Amino acid sequence: MKCSKCGSDLRPGAKFCPQCGTVVEAAGAAEDRERTAAPEAGTAGPQAAASVGGAAPTGGKRRGLGLIVMAAVVVVALVAVIAVAAGALFSSPQDKVEKAFDKTASAYAELDEAMGLPDLTQLAEQQSMTQRLSLELASINEQLTGMDLSALKGLGLRVDTDYDLPARKLAAEVAAYWDTDELISAWLLLEDNGLYLSVPQIADDVYGVDTTTMGADLAALTGEDMVETLGFNFFDLIDLAAPAPETTQEMEQALDQAARDLLEAMEVEKAGSETIDVNGKNVKANAFDILIPQEAMEDYADALLDAAQTVDYMDLYEELLEAMGMPKELIESAMSSMGGDPYREMFRQTSDGIGAVLDELGDLELTAYLSDGHLAALVYDDHGLEVGLYLGGGEQYVDDLSLEISVDGDRILLESSGDHSGKSGVFTDETVLRLQSGGETVFRLTSEFSYDPKAEDNGLFWEISVDDLGSLSIEGQMTTTKNSLELVLEDISVKAMGMELVALEAEYYVGPCEGIELSADGAVMLLEMSESELYDLGMELEANAEDWAYGLQELLYDRLPEELLWALMYSYY
Repeated sequence: MKCSKCGSDLRPGAKFCPQCGTVVEAAGAAEDRERTAAPEAGTAGPQAAASVGGAAPTGGKRRGLGLIVMAAVVVVALVAVIAVAAGALFSSPQDKVEKAFDKTASAYAELDEAMGLPDLTQLAEQQSMTQRLSLELASINEQLTGMDLSALKGLGLRVDTDYDLPARKLAAEVAAYWDTDELISAWLLLEDNGLYLSVPQIADDVYGVDTTTMGADLAALTGEDMVETLGFNFFDLIDLAAPAPETTQEMEQALDQAARDLLEAMEVEKAGSETIDVNGKNVKANAFDILIPQEAMEDYADALLDAAQTVDYMDLYEELLEAMGMPKELIESAMSSMGGDPYREMFRQTSDGIGAVLDELGDLELTAYLSDGHLAALVYDDHGLEVGLYLGGGEQYVDDLSLEISVDGDRILLESSGDHSGKSGVFTDETVLRLQSGGETVFRLTSEFSYDPKAEDNGLFWEISVDDLGSLSIEGQMTTTKNSLELVLEDISVKAMGMELVALEAEYYVGPCEGIELSADGAVMLLEMSESELYDLGMELEANAEDWAYGLQELLYDRLPEELLWALMYSYY
């Protein structure tokens, strides 16, 4: 009998080859192996091999490898669990407080996103934005004057602004109207070095000046050499006034470092667990005593003031005057008239005021109460001053908050509740501000707000009232996208002592600038005109203004009741 692998002679009954170690198959096993090597249709080969000769060699290796991998995964998972548990068990009190503060800040930061409010800061950074505002009179209470004021309905003001600073364009339009009649309007356009103005009711043409050659043009027109150097580009001045990106970055880094230094200086110790009242609910919380050294607060305040003084405003002011081409002697006169550096003086006074407050406070000692990883309360009680900030307590953490300040028996209480997260589908809020003295409320301001983003009409309501003295309420629709906001307010009501004084309608839009349609084509350049042409233009504008005034007077005669008309004329004269 020979070995099936190496061909060596085998003794009878041998179970393996003494040369290569190959297992010797029992009688008939080879035939079985051959049968299992070519299984019939529908038969799993490895399973058949295992049923005849035990686990197949390849299957055993795979199974062993799988067990090793599974064991490794389990070990890694156990290590991760232990690490997380150890981190939670042995993390410092300061870490827990900082994480709770971060979690709290994130919870409130998510409210804007939940409401779908746009990020308007991005528009400001892109320096390209459109804003439109119109305000129209709906009614005036006749009891104010004892006269019929209904004819004034429809009086309105419209202001539109568009700017695209990268394209070096800025436009503004203002119009006063009465129903469909436009009483007077004007528009201003800045386009690179051109400044253009139009008042259609008074002037037939668009008039402009070249701001870069303004001084030279004036000197040629008037013979006054002092103004010859005057000239500027408005957009260049904006670029000059804007802080350099590296300056902004350095300021942000300095502020971040100051905040980190303040946190590192903060000392935190666990003070036990207790149940506290948080906005009317009993909340189990862990208490932590926090001490912020006075020196650390002074360093942080100094860092804030240093950041605010990154720009030398006096130097900037002088640079702007120089960029406008103002003569040196006029610049020196303007600078000396300011009597020093008012900005530095303002910062010095601010620094002195902060220093005096910190000297009075000394080391700041607070108690923070944490619950469910959030900040539930932050309390200060010293120097006769008690301050308590309470967050949560309701079904949703962000739904309830309050602030209490007590000084020598006087108390300020701010309470806010509602569906701030919009879990019900409607965002609501009721905020009450109370001033109390001797236990009696001497002032109360109430704000009620609701916003239904799915409502097709009047989904927005907001009312602010002061005791029973008066109130301002708005009702309308708010539409938002990721970078725009539009308000259509059909009812703005101002009330006093429960009586409506005036009702207004308003529309407002803010969003990306989609281009500026105003054009200065064909504009008459004022400083290129001769003295006689300017004189004739002045006479023409005066005559047109008189015609416009007469036309407005006729409109008033047609629309206003005689009693009201005479009252207006009497008050004018």
